[in-house]
Parts: sequence; C-alpha cells; structure tokens
Amino acid sequence: LHPVKTACLGGVEEATSVEYGNVSYSTDVSSATFAQFEAGILHIPRADDMYFSRLELSSRSLLSMLGQSVSLEKGLAGAPLAHGPSKDFQLVKRVKGQDGDWWSGSVPASEMSAPEVVAWLRKGFTLIVNSVDCRFPQLSHLAEGLENELGFVVQMNAYLSPRNSQGFEVHWDPMETLVLQLEGNKTWSIYEPII
Repeated sequence: LHPVKTACLGGVEEATSVEYGNVSYSTDVSSATFAQFEAGILHIPRADDMYFSRLELSSRSLLSMLGQSVSLEKGLAGAPLAHGPSKDFQLVKRVKGQDGDWWSGSVPASEMSAPEVVAWLRKGFTLIVNSVDCRFPQLSHLAEGLENELGFVVQMNAYLSPRNSQGFEVHWDPMETLVLQLEGNKTWSIYEPII
C-alpha cells in the first residue's frame, strides 16, 4: 500500500505568515519543508488545540450546514443535499464483509435530512462533506491561498467521525493529502509503499 502523504500543519522553526482572506496563519511550512513532504510523510505537530478555530469549522457547524445549504450537486437553493460518492456528502463506515475483508460501507440513500444524518452518526458512520470550501467562505479563502502558494488545485473535504468509529478500511489516496485535525484526536497508521 502507498501511504497517504499527510501533513498536519503545526510548529516548526521556520515560520512565515500567509493571509487567506481575513484569516492569517503562520504556515510554518517553507518550500524546503514541502520538498520534504514530496519525498515522504511530514507531520508537524501543533501545540495549540485552538490554532485552527479561526476557520470556524466544527462538528456543530457541519451539522448545521446540512440543514441550510444549497445542493452543489443539483445547483438548487432549498434542494436536499445529494448523498453518495462524489455527491454533496456521504456517510461511510468500516465494515467486515461476508468474505472477512474490511471495506467502507455507505448508507443506501440518495437524500436525507439533517436529523437522519445525525441518526447515522450515532450508529458509528463517518460524515464526509465534499467540497466544503464551497460552503464556508473562510475555507474558500484558505483554499485559494493554498492554490496560490502551492500551485496546485485544492479541494477541501471535511470528515466527522464519532468517537470509537472508523469510516475507512486501510487505503491509499491517489492525490497529495494535507490534513488539518480540527477537533478531537485520531491515530494514523502510515505504511511504507510496496511499489
């Protein structure tokens, strides 16, 4: 398996300040640091648990957004958000198949209300909100700033996993991945590439 290349922005010695809209962050990531990131896995711990609070993205704001947001999939104000892979959002859970293999199961529904989403979260499903940067202005500014800084197209997704649950089986992502842990904690298992 290829590792998910992951960087968690946090405190290192070289810090620069970058403004993204009305949000300013000390990126703590220099071009040399990103060269290291390209070569493998880079973890930059952040001592301040509230460092990213200025993004105003939380489990509460995600759940609130579900009841108020416009469907990007359907392009209609007031339309229910579309559920499923590559849709507005998806609910997934790591499950064991009849063959004994682990895989990510998804709720079989094309639309659902915010209370229905909460009910699935209580059953241990992970909420994925795709293109979350299109729903929160402060994230849109951050994505734009990262695109300008890195020279890559940026798409932001948000993941909300209930305590003691897991949304995905062991997998790899085909894209470069930058993770910002906004709430709670998570243990990441990173594997050496076999190819």
